[in-house]
Amino acid sequence: MCGFLAEISSSLISSKQFKSLLNLSFQRGPDQQDFWTNEVNCQMGFNRLAILDVSDNGRQPISSPSGRYLLLFNGEIYNYRELRNKYRIADADLRSQSDSEILSHMVDLLSISELAKELNGMFAICIYDSYERTVSLIRDFAGIKPLFYGLNENAFVVASQFDQVFQHPAFINDLKLRPDVIKEYFGLGYMPAPNTIYKNIYQMEPGTWLIYSISSKKIVRQEKYFQWKCEELNKEESPNTIDTFNSIFSTVIKDQLNADVPLATFLSGGIDSPLVTAHAVKYKPQVEAFTVGLDDAGMDESGIARQYADHLKVRHTTEHFERKDLLEMLDAHFEVMPEPLGDYSSLPSYVITKKAKANATVMLSGDGGDELFWGYPRFLTQSFYAPFFQVPLWLRRPFVKVFRKLTKIHITAAMDHPGTFTDWTYNTHTYLFKEQLDTLVPGTDISKETKQLYSYEESLSNRKNILQWLKKNEFYGHLQRVLRKVDITSMGNSLEVRVPFLDKRVIEFSNQVKPALSIQHNTLKYILKKALENFIPSSLIFQEKKGFSIPLEDYLRNELKEEITSMCLHTSIYGAENINTSFFKSYVDEFMLHKHNNAWGVWHLYVWQKWAKKYDLI
Repeated sequence: MCGFLAEISSSLISSKQFKSLLNLSFQRGPDQQDFWTNEVNCQMGFNRLAILDVSDNGRQPISSPSGRYLLLFNGEIYNYRELRNKYRIADADLRSQSDSEILSHMVDLLSISELAKELNGMFAICIYDSYERTVSLIRDFAGIKPLFYGLNENAFVVASQFDQVFQHPAFINDLKLRPDVIKEYFGLGYMPAPNTIYKNIYQMEPGTWLIYSISSKKIVRQEKYFQWKCEELNKEESPNTIDTFNSIFSTVIKDQLNADVPLATFLSGGIDSPLVTAHAVKYKPQVEAFTVGLDDAGMDESGIARQYADHLKVRHTTEHFERKDLLEMLDAHFEVMPEPLGDYSSLPSYVITKKAKANATVMLSGDGGDELFWGYPRFLTQSFYAPFFQVPLWLRRPFVKVFRKLTKIHITAAMDHPGTFTDWTYNTHTYLFKEQLDTLVPGTDISKETKQLYSYEESLSNRKNILQWLKKNEFYGHLQRVLRKVDITSMGNSLEVRVPFLDKRVIEFSNQVKPALSIQHNTLKYILKKALENFIPSSLIFQEKKGFSIPLEDYLRNELKEEITSMCLHTSIYGAENINTSFFKSYVDEFMLHKHNNAWGVWHLYVWQKWAKKYDLI
């Protein structure tokens, strides 16, 4: 796991300036730093976190055997050994035992399109072709590893971090905010790919590659190499499906345990990370499981995690935190945030990964299980209420009004929603209401790319199709915010986090499952719960998950009140030309006066200001 920076320009910045930008991602790879330039139109830098072959032989940038290509690679390729055998790369021709070494050979053998399709892992790749005078980029199919680029008439800049691009001299003096993406940030809490809050600066979308021509100063090709395809070969409730999953997942875990540095797992009181740990301990009996305990009993899962650990017979460490521990690390947490990210769980995630780094350099997490196996309660709610959107609002509203008066049955606000089913789905992912967002960032809509992500055009009566669409939407939507949070906070502590549920084999298996949720059963993550029963008694598995969180509302109105008030009420608002600053301030003020309780929405506003202040943008 590493960080890199590349600049293509007819007027390269000085090596001192370049290394200053490269150092912004130093925490992503503090083990080795290297720099290369042709002194004409290209310079590349790399910060390495050594995981495979920790010797100097694994340094980057790395050239291909032919000398034609120069490669930068952040991440892990889990099938690199299979690729070495498939393409008959001889041991005698290898300079190291790293996965980047295999990649350097493969770029001589395959086109960018062919190479991208061969890879299984988490990766961001930048390849300089000295013959064709092009730069190619590839991002992994799940979007685990970040990859940003800026493009204008002066330069093409590629980096692992957003701040390395927007602070480059070719962009910093001409930053133009995009109100549509600002609006998305305030609602969703992150910048959805392929856009960023600035014009001319972008994120590679998951599962895509592109080629930039140095001579024409344009992107000449850009394609999606990973296609989301549902085949429904396996019934969700079938015992054979459970067995197939366990077999696939076991192999995935075995492959992802490969490291030349200490490796451990996260262990919560839920389903996903215990399943990861259960398979990991089969192959690596000495693996350690890491749990976080809180002083708030209503949010503490360490007791359940300890019971899991006892059943799994795994070495187990619990780190306990008090309220003051989290707050003391607030500013350190913001220091590692290179982009605006409004997920407040970034604070506990930063604290967790900081503690985990003392035990290991690589951690296996359970992220992705909820998205791929219908784990969120909203899957049930949205699939149930979707058919009602076929009824006109004028007919729906009076019926619901009467029904609510005559019964005590809870009916979701979806029944009163004036928009379409997809409008409602988008609103369930935002932390400010549509009316509030329209007031906060007036005169603009969300981007066409995000509209497309939330566009459902099939039958609202077919729950199976709706569940499949919701899964895809979660994968390319909400999950991307989760992955940004984990990447930023873990790499801020020089810790690699691997995500077994987002292995290509697990994703493909998930897309072969015919869902029975809300049709034959109402059990979230049915397959994962049944799979875990092979390791842990069902009486433990079906306890309610608490989740590692913080009492945000309480924090904002007490310990952080002075800080929030200063940043949001007494500091100029960044992007004021696009934002209704009066509403911005009144929304925060009304929260402090207990006129509303939307702590998460206030956090989005606070983070926006905190991030802008960090980079002297206000």
